[in-house]
Amino acid sequence: MAGGRPNKGIAHVNKLNTDKGTKERIKAILLTIQGELTVQDAANKLGIGESRFHELRDEFLTGGAQYLEPRPQGRPAEEIDEKDREIELLQQKIVDLEINVQTARVREEIALAMPQVLQQRIESIDKTREDEKKRAKKQKKEKRQARRKHRRIRKKK
Repeated sequence: MAGGRPNKGIAHVNKLNTDKGTKERIKAILLTIQGELTVQDAANKLGIGESRFHELRDEFLTGGAQYLEPRPQGRPAEEIDEKDREIELLQQKIVDLEINVQTARVREEIALAMPQVLQQRIESIDKTREDEKKRAKKQKKEKRQARRKHRRIRKKK
């Protein structure tokens, strides 16, 4: 014989924190499932039709099944709404801008203290730009020549 408290059966419904009508509907559904009450008697007791009783029973069982479906363990992930997300992005942007300002100040101090370093950097940037322009011009010329060659080949055919 199993130990523990005796099963109260359908009396568990009386403990639910809901109105009397809902408790009666739950009891009627459970009694029909147990086979202790016919659907016709349960529907008559509740003052509804048999088809409506079937609907109630299906909704009750579906709701219970959904509640009992396995769910991930632990606390659900915190949902961040759009405003909170936007606030976080703006705060990160502020931090990034503050870093940029501080970096610009350091560069300015270096430029004032050591103008030759700044001049070297400017010359390096200028040289890089000139090299890029030459490279772009060369590529453009090569493309033009390739098109001309392709046109000549097509004309010969």
